[in-house]
Amino acid sequence: MIGRVFLCSLLVFEALMEAHRHPRYSASLPMDNSIHHPDEDIPEDVSMVCVHCYDDQTLRPDELLSLRLEFVKKQILQKLRLKERPNISRDSLPRPVVEGITMRRDFFDDSENSVQRPAIDDYYGKTTQKIMFLKPAEPRLCAHEAQCFSFQIPTDVNADELMQAFLWFYKLEDPMDSHNETYVISEFAHWDQSRKFPKRSPLAIHETSVSEGWVRVGLRWAAKQWVENREWRHVLHVACKTCVHGHVDTVGARQPFIVVDVASAGGGKRVRRNINCSAGVTDCCRERLYVNFADIEWDDWIIYPPGYHAYFCRGSCNSVATIALGSHHNYVIRKFMLKNQYQAKTLRMTPCCTATEFSALQLFYLDSNNTATQKVLPNMIVEGCGCM
Repeated sequence: MIGRVFLCSLLVFEALMEAHRHPRYSASLPMDNSIHHPDEDIPEDVSMVCVHCYDDQTLRPDELLSLRLEFVKKQILQKLRLKERPNISRDSLPRPVVEGITMRRDFFDDSENSVQRPAIDDYYGKTTQKIMFLKPAEPRLCAHEAQCFSFQIPTDVNADELMQAFLWFYKLEDPMDSHNETYVISEFAHWDQSRKFPKRSPLAIHETSVSEGWVRVGLRWAAKQWVENREWRHVLHVACKTCVHGHVDTVGARQPFIVVDVASAGGGKRVRRNINCSAGVTDCCRERLYVNFADIEWDDWIIYPPGYHAYFCRGSCNSVATIALGSHHNYVIRKFMLKNQYQAKTLRMTPCCTATEFSALQLFYLDSNNTATQKVLPNMIVEGCGCM
């Protein structure tokens, strides 16, 4: 019974969301958690989906779990606009990135029972942070007392949404560390288009008491100018004016990087507490489902969180069938089907236990462009279940 209900919920969601997104139709249906691709065709008979799914053979618990995990994996890839998972590893990432020190915390919430979650009104993920990893530039570009690093800003960063930008670098120990050290961060460029006359434009002067460790320097103004002018490739000149050596580490997990925080659309919304499944409950309820990224071998490219509570809906709708069939939701679906060439078909609608309310997931991941990104993925966490 549980397997049939789950499959029914899944198929109804896909069918209705395809109809909602297809350009031939204009009806607005309050649903979005499908595993569809927006360009796929809708099923020929939406009205029969729920009836047919109850004829399917019951699945074993392990088969249901596998199906649900594949459902979640496909959702994540589609909302990140990825065809497949990136083939990369986070083994050599800088420690502040791996430990989550750089991450924005405004949307992260590990509480299983929290009712305060972000509401994002879109299908695809919304970027909230970008991290660009710097590479050593040609030595000829730098004076002997400095180091130069090259990087490229992703073109999907919008100047109007750029909130903060910071340069992170690992400072090595210096004989002058008994006093505060002063670093000057400059941009390496040229006076002319033929690139024969180099110049350095100071971006920031930063004083630090760190003898050895990570140093963070604000670059918001400079980053905003770069994005506004659509200048994506840059070389930074890092020099310590009070050090004997002033070296910055560039190896492996100590490579410098730039973090850009981006304003995210939408805000938090309060969702009502849901009736979770428990022993003896047979009516429609919300069942726990924790997706562990290590278990599905995705922890090499997803930095944070280590997993999340996705939930799913299960249970019987027999006791509330009369109420569900007379609900406003069913009225909207029937009206939609009648307006879109379903008049000749029998409108048999068996209510199914399915997700009715969702919240977003904040995901921090690596892509194949040497960039780490934070995005808010809409409608990834089931917050409410009901019979539809």
